[in-house]
Amino acid sequence: MFGAEAVADPEEIMPYTVIHLTPPLLAGILLAGAIAGMMSTADSQLVVASSSIVQDLYCGIIKKGETRKEKVVILSRIITLIVGALAFVIAVTSERVVYTLVSYGWSGLAAAFAPAVTLSLWWKKFNKIGVCTSFIVGLVVTIVWIVTGLDKILTVRIASFGISMATAVVVTLIRSKA
Repeated sequence: MFGAEAVADPEEIMPYTVIHLTPPLLAGILLAGAIAGMMSTADSQLVVASSSIVQDLYCGIIKKGETRKEKVVILSRIITLIVGALAFVIAVTSERVVYTLVSYGWSGLAAAFAPAVTLSLWWKKFNKIGVCTSFIVGLVVTIVWIVTGLDKILTVRIASFGISMATAVVVTLIRSKA
């Protein structure tokens, strides 16, 4: 009943455990709660992604100052459908488990932001060039580390954070001497 042989897919462990260890009524409530949480998170992320694309990219760069509400609303709905369809296709066709994809995403965010936030709080000489460098290097190293398969040697979380932090420090020191 338990162990590695219990479920074929590691992502099924939560529903499997709830169904086999709790009474049916409680299992239904727990599973409904988990699904509700997933749906709430997914729809929020979908709205944020489409809003960012429309407001930051379209209204901010492509059509600076676009204020016609009807056009922005229609474009937001279209982008929401496209982003949702893309997310669905990735979820259905990806051979990697969701945990791995989420881990990669958080690795990229952490590598980009954690060095910048940490150094901004604790180092008075840290400057905007260091921040920008930290963002770019953290994201690029995360992508390269995963694509090249180096994450099988050293976890991408440690590598991307360390390289991003070191680069931010070096760039700040060079910039402050110039």
